[in-house]
Amino acid sequence: MIEEITQREINIKIIMISGDLTREVVQSAKERGVFACLNKPFSFDILRETISKVFKEEKTAKKEHDLHHPSQLLEVAAM
Repeated sequence: MIEEITQREINIKIIMISGDLTREVVQSAKERGVFACLNKPFSFDILRETISKVFKEEKTAKKEHDLHHPSQLLEVAAM
């Protein structure tokens, strides 16, 4: 599934969940663009923290994008 998402250039963050994560599996997943790997069983707090990191990174990326595209900022300011 990771390969399919990567090939289609779908812009999403992937959180991989497995009951048997090894260092090698995590490294391979990260090299393929996986954002985070969670080993089952995991707590709700770990899941919430991981999802918060996704949103924080997305927010940071949007700010950086807006800085590099000032015309978009002007359009938003004009609204």
